Order: sequence, then structure tokens, then C-alpha cells
Amino acid sequence: MLRLALVGSSGRMGRRVAAIAALDPRVEVAAEISSVHERGLSDDAVIHAVIDFSRDAGARRALGLAASRRAAVLVASTALSEETLAMAARTAASVPVMVAPNLSRGVAILRRLVAEAVRLAGPGWDLDLIEQHHRTKVDAPSGTARMLAEVVEDAAGSDRLAGRIHAIRGGGVIGDHELRLSGPSEVLSLAHRAVDRDVFARGAIDAAVWLAARPPGLHRFDDFVSAGQSSSSPLTSA
Repeated sequence: MLRLALVGSSGRMGRRVAAIAALDPRVEVAAEISSVHERGLSDDAVIHAVIDFSRDAGARRALGLAASRRAAVLVASTALSEETLAMAARTAASVPVMVAPNLSRGVAILRRLVAEAVRLAGPGWDLDLIEQHHRTKVDAPSGTARMLAEVVEDAAGSDRLAGRIHAIRGGGVIGDHELRLSGPSEVLSLAHRAVDRDVFARGAIDAAVWLAARPPGLHRFDDFVSAGQSSSSPLTSA
């Protein structure tokens, strides 16, 4: 059984990871770290993987914990600073590291579709990226939107989305992302909608199990999806 340390355990996503993990025979949440409590981190506690759903400072805490325990680390926090990204690169010299602002298989598929659509459409189409999240989400654009914008830039060879990323914050929307390609006489939309947060919790657990068996280095969520790993996490909410 894989022993997990969960950073950001008192947040919305941290609570869902703990709930899904409680139903998954592959894993056990052995330690929890949040702004309000900490448990399970005795000096001799065995930790195989760290999952972080917090903020920038929490991500650095997760990376430091993973390095000290020789554990894999999955950083799912968004809006990371350059300092934290540099720390992730340094940590990857000794343990497996994954920085993934979105842990949905559907979004991983969307990235590939976006790249192909942008290449096929060519420069004659106008591109807009539209994303919507709940009113309390701090960063805008979202980490997923920035990631999709990078895909567009790589595929187009230029910044085709300059001034055309539209972030909406309102209600309780979990996460909607759409790339809209507008041609002279037609419109093509590629979109993904998260219907509950458990998709990210299951993705985090599945990816952490995979990551813990990898060698030190920076690994991508796309690597995990490309490996053909199917989800073993429970599909029912706890």
C-alpha cells in the first residue's frame, strides 16, 4: 500500500483526495498538512508519495518534504512562482516530480486536439480561449488555461491568443475550458467541462501511484496518460 502525505488537506480538493483514497486499496493517507493542522509526520514516518493541492508556499513545503523523505511528489497547485518551479526542477534530481495544474484525462486529450486543430486551421482563423470557474478561484486565467495557451503557441509558432484569453469567475462552476476557432464562414469549438472535483482527486491518486514507481526526474501528466494507465480509483464519491 502506497503511503501518501497530503498537503492542503483541509481544502476542497484535499478533502476529496482523502475521501477517494479511503476507498482505494492501493493507497493510504498517512500524513496530512494544512494551514490549520498537521498529523502523521513523525521523524520515522514512511512516506512514499506527496500530493499537493494548496498554494505556492504549500507547494514548496511539499517539495521539501518529498526530498527529505525520498518520496515522489505531485504538485497540483496552480499559479506557481518561478522560485517554486526552480525548486521543483532541483528536487527532480533526487526524486520523481510531477507539476500538473490539471489532472483530468479529458483535458490531457483536449490538449492534443487543440494542437492538431490549430495546425490544421492555419493563420486564417481567429482563436479565443474561454474559461470559467467558481467565484472564489484566486488565479485568472486558470493554470489549465495558461497550459492550453502554451499548446496553442507551440502549434502556431506565435502568440495567437494575446489579449484573447477570457476568464469568467462566478457561481460554483468547477472548471470549463473552451478553445473557439472562428473561420470566415464557420466556428469550431473544442471544450472540456469538469462536472465534479472527484475527476481531479482520482487523477491525482492514479498519477501518484504511477509516479512513485518512476525514476527521479520531471515527469508530465501526459506521460502518465500516454502510458495507457486506466483509472483504478473508485468511481463513486465518498
